[in-house]
Amino acid sequence: DAAREDVAALPAVNVYIFYEGKPYVKPVELPLAEDFFHDLRDVYLVDKDFTWTYVHTHEAACGPYFCRAEA
Repeated sequence: DAAREDVAALPAVNVYIFYEGKPYVKPVELPLAEDFFHDLRDVYLVDKDFTWTYVHTHEAACGPYFCRAEA
């Protein structure tokens, strides 16, 4: 839950989303709808400068994960 709270606390900004097995990157805007990750495989969110990453895995027992680069 901590990772979900961390990404939910981010300001409204444009981020990039990567999907498992998809050959493209899509820009989206935070905050995301609560059910955004429902029925998705692995999803990766990053800010435009790659200073943080949020990973939502397809395994219910693994993740999600949030990591911020140290300054």
